Amino acid sequence: MIGRDITDLFRKEMAPIREIVLEVRRLSKQGVFQDVSFSLRHGEIVGLAGLVGAGRTELVRAIFGDTTFDFGEIVVAGKAIMGRHSPRKAICAGIALVPEDRKGQAWT
Repeated sequence: MIGRDITDLFRKEMAPIREIVLEVRRLSKQGVFQDVSFSLRHGEIVGLAGLVGAGRTELVRAIFGDTTFDFGEIVVAGKAIMGRHSPRKAICAGIALVPEDRKGQAWT
């Protein structure tokens, strides 16, 4: 389409596989999201996408501790966040949230 080979512009380089910094294991909230699992390694960027009402906002709010979940586990740097999960615990564990409505939902 552009009339030249772009492999020189976008070279594939081997990247080291780094340690897992966040694991979400089988996180579920009835009627909202179900059995969500993923790992995030140091240096990775993860994006969550879905249709309106798919539960992506509720999922990240549950990981941050701003809303409850029914089942599952959140592990940060190899340590499970135990007991009642809260934004304070999430922040202390190194989790941050940039909400969709940054002005209306921001934590100060």
